[in-house]
Amino acid sequence: MAKVPQRKTIRHPITYSFAAPADKNQVRRLLAACELPTLYVHKHLNSFIVAKAARKTVGVIGMEVYGRVALLRSLCVDQAYRGRGIAMMLNAMILSYARGLKIDRLYMFTWYAEKFASKLGFHRIDRKRIPKSIRSTWQFRNLNYYHYPFICMMKKISRSCYTSNPRMLARPPVPMVLRPPLRDPDGIEGNARRIGRDPGHILFNVPGDKKG
Repeated sequence: MAKVPQRKTIRHPITYSFAAPADKNQVRRLLAACELPTLYVHKHLNSFIVAKAARKTVGVIGMEVYGRVALLRSLCVDQAYRGRGIAMMLNAMILSYARGLKIDRLYMFTWYAEKFASKLGFHRIDRKRIPKSIRSTWQFRNLNYYHYPFICMMKKISRSCYTSNPRMLARPPVPMVLRPPLRDPDGIEGNARRIGRDPGHILFNVPGDKKG
C-alpha cells in the first residue's frame, strides 16, 4: 500500500507571485511530481503564478495566452500542502490576471478533475466548440492525435472585476491582499486592495484559511 504523505505544519506564510526565470526548475519538478506535462513551460513562464512556503515552490498555475482566449494549465499543489486553499488562491489570481489581459474565455483539458474544475466555474464543452488557437496548441493536438479520452472545459471570464486599475495586475506584480466577500459571482474571488510598495510578492489573507 502506498504511503500517504503527512500534512505538513506550515511554519512560513504561503506567498503568491508571478513566476521568475529562477523558478523554472522548481516548477518543472513540481509538475513532474504531480504527473503533469512540463513541455514548453519556459515559453509561457511569464504567465505562471507560484505559491511558495519560504523558498520552496508548493503550488503553481499557468496559462497560455492566445489573444482574447487562453489555455489554463499546470494547476497543482504539493501533496503535503493540499487541503489549505492554495489551489483556490492560485485560481483566483490567474483569473484576475486574465481579466487584466481582457481575456474572454479560459479553456482547459482534463482526465479526472472535472468535478474540481466545475467548482472553479468551468463547464464541459464539445471539442468542436474550441477555437482554432486552442486547437492548435501542442496539448490539444497531442491528446487528439492519440485519441485520449480527455474532457474539454471552458469558463467565461465575467466582466465585473474587483479592480479598475490595470496596473494592479501588470508585471511586475503589485502586492495585494485578497479578501473574498460573502457574495461573489465566481464563489472564490474577492476584493483586493494595494498594500506596501515592494513589487516582489502578492500576498493573500483568506478568512478561515489562515495557514494559506
